[in-house]
Amino acid sequence: MERTHVAIHQLVDRIDRDELKLPEIQRGYVWKPTQVASLIDSLYRRYPSGSMLVWRPDEEVLGRSVSIETSGVTAVAHPLYLLDGQQRLTSLHRVFKRHQSAAVVFNVETEKFQIQSAATAKDARWVLVVDILNAEKLSPVRRAICEAVPTIDEDDAEDRLGRLRAISKYEYYLEILTDLTYRDVADIFVRVNSKGRALKTVDLTLAVLSAEWPGVVAKIEDQIAYWAGKGWPKIDDAFLVRALAATATNAGTLVALPATQTTELEAGWEVVKRGTEHLIRLLADANIRTSNLIPSMNALVPLVVLLGRHDKAKEFTDGDALIYWLLSVFVTARYSSAADTKIAQDSLAARKNDPVRRMYESAGLMGSPLEITEQHLIGKGSTSPLFLLSYLVSKKAHAKDWWHDVEISETAGVGGFSIEYHHIHPQATLRETYAKAEINDLANLAFISATANKKISDRSPATYFPELLHVRDELTPHYVPLDEDVRTAAAFREFLIRRRRLLATAMTDILDARRPAWVATSVQTARSEVAHAVSITLVGYPDPKVIIEALVGEDRWIASAGFDDLKRFLQEASDGLASSLVIGPEIAEVQAGAQEIAVPVGPFSVLGTEADWNAVLERETADRRVVYEPYPGASSEAFVGAREPFLVLESD
Repeated sequence: MERTHVAIHQLVDRIDRDELKLPEIQRGYVWKPTQVASLIDSLYRRYPSGSMLVWRPDEEVLGRSVSIETSGVTAVAHPLYLLDGQQRLTSLHRVFKRHQSAAVVFNVETEKFQIQSAATAKDARWVLVVDILNAEKLSPVRRAICEAVPTIDEDDAEDRLGRLRAISKYEYYLEILTDLTYRDVADIFVRVNSKGRALKTVDLTLAVLSAEWPGVVAKIEDQIAYWAGKGWPKIDDAFLVRALAATATNAGTLVALPATQTTELEAGWEVVKRGTEHLIRLLADANIRTSNLIPSMNALVPLVVLLGRHDKAKEFTDGDALIYWLLSVFVTARYSSAADTKIAQDSLAARKNDPVRRMYESAGLMGSPLEITEQHLIGKGSTSPLFLLSYLVSKKAHAKDWWHDVEISETAGVGGFSIEYHHIHPQATLRETYAKAEINDLANLAFISATANKKISDRSPATYFPELLHVRDELTPHYVPLDEDVRTAAAFREFLIRRRRLLATAMTDILDARRPAWVATSVQTARSEVAHAVSITLVGYPDPKVIIEALVGEDRWIASAGFDDLKRFLQEASDGLASSLVIGPEIAEVQAGAQEIAVPVGPFSVLGTEADWNAVLERETADRRVVYEPYPGASSEAFVGAREPFLVLESD
């Protein structure tokens, strides 16, 4: 291994000349603009920002595209391939080359960095970093700043601008691997990225796999782009790699994938592509035409395995049974924990004789057809798996956008609108009386457009319902009760009860319509009849706090954590690091490399991926209450006993 030091401007130049590239095993560029600003801040202060690891190969290497534009200048040296440092170096190249997402600005007065905004563009104290890096002389810039802002000392400005321009001469320590095969380098790449800022399990698997099967990354990226263009953005690398593992390996697991023969991988990939095509057609027939409504993409993997065994979709005649299976595993939250294990179990069942029955047995669905009751809908909102069912029953009833005589649609198109949902009883009429969980209850949500929602504004159903019943009944297809006595805010809870009753019956009917005859008729409900709910609320400013409230019947547990602490906890888990979080009287812990994040609150272990948790936090950020008093304090004692898993996406 060779060692050297190279200045940032030299590294940027090497990228321009295609002398510094990415091997196929690298992941894509993922840094956010704020991270780019933080990196420039660290370099300005001469803080350590790590080393870089590159490889000088002796063989032809399949690369991947860099998230930047090179100059096209002819290379004068053999290329090196970057193994560690891609995010930093890509970010620096973007800053130096004026990429719109890396327009970092510097406040000469406060020495702060951020991404350019409309406000900073009008403020003379802020300068674009790239302008200083490329300036021939600093004195004109310094004079202009000091004339516009007389409070800034000229010597301070000169010193700070000089330190900013010196960033280009900051030297990174490079370690250069030589005389190693692609397989050796892939192994090193995995080990390096299993520590520090780690890759996800799927990314690491793909890195090793690409050494054995060159070109696999391009195949996967082509499929991702293809399905994204058809409204399925959740068909990503994680989904496709899991589907490949479930199809091509004897164990159906990710860990077995890199040791699989290339011929089996190629055959498995064809099964994945064919199975995905068949599945999307099957889902479209069931009125599911986008991944936006899918609660768990993991549940689709066994279906890809099963359908991929058939050359043509019409060769498979058990479509209703598969849709029933899929809706059932959504409702029972089968993949809420130990997802990879359950994917393997169900996928291996899909590869056996009589696969549909074997999948039912694997998922525990034999002998107990599901019935959705009113109790199941209590406390459920837009992130619940039952939200998909609420859409499907409305779609089956040919529900239309209010006032517009256009059927609801989950995809934008001629005469339709992209799927949206809004409150039937407006939030403004309820907020002073009812809890957030009640206001956002699934039973208070209807699939209508933003235009219809604006027409409702803050009007009570008592005011606008008559308009929706004047020409034709626009409410019944949405399973909205027509009773006049539940149209006021005072009767809101009774409205929820009656609408839940209508929705629950319709949901059970839509399940029964697809249930195979060979599933026994004895009824077992999907969940306990005792109301279970978890509510997550973001309160306070400028130091926001996340309040998590767990309810089981009349019992309640409350825990809280700082918003910034929870974000740090999630970020460290996302980076593959072991981390912990104090949450009320409990401590949440996550092990290095864990795919699921569990937060204990009372009798529940609130589960979700980092993306699931951040989706909920984004939801709460949009609905944050700056003043939220009085709010009960946290439970004083830790819960004792076994905890039940609860999906964070099912929280309110």
